Order: sequence, then structure tokens, then C-alpha cells
Amino acid sequence: MANGYRDFSIKNSKVSPYLMAGIGLMSVKPTDVDATTGFAWQIGTGVGIQASERITVDFGYRYFNAANYTVNNAATGSVDLNVAGSNLLAGVRYGF
Repeated sequence: MANGYRDFSIKNSKVSPYLMAGIGLMSVKPTDVDATTGFAWQIGTGVGIQASERITVDFGYRYFNAANYTVNNAATGSVDLNVAGSNLLAGVRYGF
């Protein structure tokens, strides 16, 4: 997946909100079925809080969605899958 981030600086603040978006490919392999690959995308938002000159604590949200998939299995026949999800994120960034 290729992702892009846009930080928004707030003058005289240690808080920096951001937006992100990404596109790419995702491979799905349900049990006993051949893998299939398709288009996927994600969007998100969050806030970075500067803890020191080089360290930022990050809190965010991401929504992920992949193309609808149809898989074939001899036992169950054709099944349509939709892969999507929401994530709450927390992390630490180190600036060089």
C-alpha cells in the first residue's frame, strides 16, 4: 500500500493534526480457497503531540476497505466477501 500524510501545524502549539490516505493491493486467502488479489484503500485522521524535539506521540483513526471478492470453494460454492475495518491507532514517531 502507498500512503500519504498531510500534517497541519498550529502556530505555537505542540499539537499537530493530520490526514492520511492510501491505495494499493490486498491479497485475501480464506481457508481451503485459492488466494485472490484486488484493490484496497484507506483514509484516516489523527493528532501528533510533540513530546520532545525529536519524539511525537501519535493517536489516530483509520478506515480500511478492499474491493469485494468472490471466492469459489467446492464445498460451499461461490461466496462474496467484503473486507473492511476501523482501527484506533497509537504510536511514537522519531524525527531524524
